[in-house]
Parts: sequence; structure tokens; C-alpha cells
Amino acid sequence: MTASASAIFRLALVLCASLCASCVPVMQKHSSNQLADSLPRAPFNEWSYAKNARAQIRKAIHLSQPQPADAAAILLSTARELAPHKSQTTWANHAYQLALGLGVQLVHEEQLWGQHLQHKHYSVIPPSSCSVSQTYINCIDNLKYAGQYNTPALQPTILDAGTGAPMVAFTDWTEERVNSYPFIPKVGQIYSLTVTAQWLDSQAVEFTLSDSRSNPNLSANYSVPTAFSETLTKELKYQGILNVLRPARGVSSMGLFSLDPVDPQRIPIILVHGLAASPNLWVKPSHNLLQNETIRDNYQLYAYFYPTGLPISHSAARLKKEIRRLETYLKQHGAGSKADQMVIIGHSMGGLLTSAVTRDYRGAASELYTKSVDSLTAESKGKDAIKELLEQPPLDCVTRAIFIATPHRGSKYADNWIGQFTSHLIEIPKNIVGIDPQHYRHDLTQAGREIFNMQEGMDGVQRLRYNNPALKYNLSRPKLPQVTYHSIIGDRGWGGKLENSSDGIVAYSSSHLEGVASELVVPSWHNAQDNDEAIEEIIRILKLHLH
Repeated sequence: MTASASAIFRLALVLCASLCASCVPVMQKHSSNQLADSLPRAPFNEWSYAKNARAQIRKAIHLSQPQPADAAAILLSTARELAPHKSQTTWANHAYQLALGLGVQLVHEEQLWGQHLQHKHYSVIPPSSCSVSQTYINCIDNLKYAGQYNTPALQPTILDAGTGAPMVAFTDWTEERVNSYPFIPKVGQIYSLTVTAQWLDSQAVEFTLSDSRSNPNLSANYSVPTAFSETLTKELKYQGILNVLRPARGVSSMGLFSLDPVDPQRIPIILVHGLAASPNLWVKPSHNLLQNETIRDNYQLYAYFYPTGLPISHSAARLKKEIRRLETYLKQHGAGSKADQMVIIGHSMGGLLTSAVTRDYRGAASELYTKSVDSLTAESKGKDAIKELLEQPPLDCVTRAIFIATPHRGSKYADNWIGQFTSHLIEIPKNIVGIDPQHYRHDLTQAGREIFNMQEGMDGVQRLRYNNPALKYNLSRPKLPQVTYHSIIGDRGWGGKLENSSDGIVAYSSSHLEGVASELVVPSWHNAQDNDEAIEEIIRILKLHLH
């Protein structure tokens, strides 16, 4: 098989694997009949209250579409009747959560706040508004009961048993809200809340929505919010591919985003995707991490999005700036030392960005340029990126980095005809083209000319060429002293010695780093971030990080 045929074959394998993975639905909503049947018959010794409660809940479920106000009255009145029993049996607690969760969902969806809801002898008066407690976001645009969804592709389901009903909250992204919630994703914030009820009399009730993470005694479902996020960010998979060829389309979306409402009391984990990818890459790995209670209780997940067709140095400079912005925000909101313990996890090209922002580049400008950065013949955004990466103080808030399938020395696939053809198609935005040394070659030192090969472009694909001088220079820069490195490397299992192995895209010789605290080789192709052994290794490292 020729090299080009082999490349096409491997690309086909990757596409087939992606298509097969998508055959398993990430989330399924129960139909009315399925939801009604999800509440089984109660044990005989509970029939005194359970038989009627089950019948009314089933009736209300079927009324929820044609008569939502009537359904809400039945559900909330039934929840009130079940309240004295919910702590005594599993069945009563399940029925209570179902009635309360669906009832509150209907009140919110139909804006029935403060209205007197009646259906025959059932009567309830919801509050005029819902109290939001212990969460950093108090604008809720949509609210759904989590128990009406299954997540087949995200297993096992992450559940916390406790008081209240598990809900999924949605807060839309708007330009105005970014001022208050600067790390809200463009698709909106999707997160787990728990609703609890306090009955004031035979009709009036008060609801409180709490961040499910704030109290281990609250009922919660963390899988359903993750499934909604995967569904809403699915189009980013295709945007990630387009952003290789037309990175200008993704520049306005660049940034660091929180996967849950920001909690300054949790240690940030920053996830950085690789070539032709997007934050959607991290949906399943993040779900796997959150299955571990220690990780869930101590860490906050963030994802960095960037168009991977941009010059790697530009994307790394923006990542460094975003991390500094996060550090400032967290400390302004009481984070204390938690903001100085950040962890970065980078996959593939994302690992190169991670490496760049955790190395000391002080003094590099004088090694590469014959004049000050401000005097370079380059566009302003290009110079800003150079100054951020080379002249701004190194980050002191990151103390650990995990590299997954990272081509520290490049990949031979960037050298073959597919890589060269792809690079030829890439159009870097005009206001960033000025970062290309071709535009200020006379300002480069001899070392700068050797590092920035004048015959190569500056796009992300070209900078992944095997033994690229720029990658070698990055590895020559000293690691920041407070940062501990770890490597996770894929081996596709084609036999032979470890030093000759590969994940199908990146050779072991490129992923291997000397001086790391740990290195684990897992049986995986390039998508090692999904590998079970890799997830266990990340969990081990993150637990170690807490001590």
C-alpha cells in the first residue's frame, strides 16, 4: 500500500469510527406514556396514599400538553401529599421528585408564577417568582425536570440521591450577560439545579433552586446537562473542521468558556482541543471525569475554543491571555489559592498550546528579532500576540499540565500530500497575516530565520510538520518551575518496539517528553482522550494534585 493510499485508509477509519459513535443517541426524552410508566405500582403496604398519588401523576402527565395549568395543579398538590412520606420509602421519593419536578417545569414554561392553579379539588398557589440560592447565575431562561431524559451514550448516569427534584437549567448567552457572566458559552450555560419546596399552608408553596454542587444532600443528575451540551454543540464538530480552512469564521468565537456556572471555590481544569476539533471533543471525557465524586467536588471544567487553522503562536497567545483573565476574575470573587492551582489538559495540537503557555519565553524576543516588537513590520494583532507570548510575564497560576497524544516534534502526516494540500487551502484572516515572518523577514535574527522557515506558511497545519524548527524551539524553552508535566500517549497496537509505535497520527517519538512526572501509554488511536485507561490516569493525577 502506498503512503498516500495508507493515509486515505486511515482517514476513512477515523470517519467511520466517528459515524459509528454517533449512532448511539446521546439523549432520549421519554414519551408521555413512557414517563407515566416509569412510576411503577407501589408496594401493597403503601397503598393508603400511593395508589391515588400514582393515578393522579399519570393523569397529570397526559394533561401536561393540552391543559398545562391543570396538570401543574395536580402535580404540585400530589407532591404536597407525598411530602410526609418521601423520606420513608424509595417509591415515595421517586413519586415526589416526579410530581415536583414536572410541576415546577410547567410553572416555569407556562409562566404560571403567582397564579391560583385549580383542577377540581386540587388547588395550589405557586410563588410569584422562584428563589435562586447558592449559584453564580440567577437568570434562568428554561427549566426542565432531569428525570424525563435518558442518556444512552453517557453511561453510567451520574446521579446524587438526596432531597428535592433534579432539574436542568438553561441560561442563554447575550451580549449584556457576558458582562456579568464572562465565561458563559455561546450556546448558553446548561447546568444542574435542584428544586426544593416548602409548603406554607394547604395551598401556598415556595420553591428554592440551588446549585446541585453546593450541597451533597441535594438530589442531582449531572448526565442530562452534559447530554444537552453535546446536542447543542454538535454543530461545532463541523465548525471545527471549517475553522481549519477558514479560521476567520471562528475568530469571533475564540475564548475560554465554563462548562458549569463559575464557582471560585473550585480548582479550574482547562481543556484545550486539537486540530479540526472544538470543545465538543471534551463532552464525553468530561462526563467520565465527573463520574468521580472527588473530581466533581473539587474541580471546575473550562474549555478553550480556537480556530485551528490560525498560527499556533497566535492561538497560544490568546490562551495565555484568557487564563490570566480567568485568574483575575476568580480572585476578584474570592477564589484565594484555588486560582493559583490551575490544571491544563491539552489534546494533540492543544497540547502544543499547553506547552507554549507553560514555558518561560522571557528573553526570546531578543533571540528572534533585531528590534523591539513594537517596531516590527507587522499588523497590530500580530504584534499583540508576539508580546503576549514572549514579553508578558509567564503564568504563575498554572501548576500542572497533562499532554494527550501531543505531537511535540510534529507529525509526518502534516508533511504528506494531504497535509500540504490542506495547508494550501487555508486562508488566515488578513488582520492576522501580519504575524507571518514573511512580512518582516528583515527584522529577524539569524536564529529567527532558521526557526521560521521562509518557505513555509504559518498556519496550524504547516507548524505541525515533523521536526519543525518552531516546535524544536518551543521544547528548548525552560518549563515554568511550578508546573508539573504528565504525558498520556496512544499506541494503536500494531506491534513492535515502543519507540517505534504510533497512535496512527502521532509517533511515540514525537509525543514522548523527558523529565515528565509520569508517562502512560494506552491502547488507543489518536482519540486517546476517550480511552478508559487515560481517564483513570487523569483522575489519578487530579487526585494527586489535591495534596
